[in-house]
Amino acid sequence: MKVKEVLRRPPVVIPVTATVEQAAEAMANNNVGLLVIVDPRDPKRPIGVISERDVIRTIAGKAPLTVTVDKAGTMGNFVWIGEDDTIYRAAYLMRKH
Repeated sequence: MKVKEVLRRPPVVIPVTATVEQAAEAMANNNVGLLVIVDPRDPKRPIGVISERDVIRTIAGKAPLTVTVDKAGTMGNFVWIGEDDTIYRAAYLMRKH
């Protein structure tokens, strides 16, 4: 079975230039807890992620909500998988990392 067969919808993405406030709004509007950060010039290539926890940490750290998502989220050095890979490969990578 392939990853795309178990996906319910495409990931919600946000450009690297977006603010933490915009990320929180996108999460609320889409009922998700994690957004994929992309470069606006190449919106299909993930360059990072921002989670609800990242938003909370930003607020708790007294950073303004106008800080961009690349400053609050996790950029680079992450593991990702393609929709045509198998779910077994996905499970292997999750366990490994």
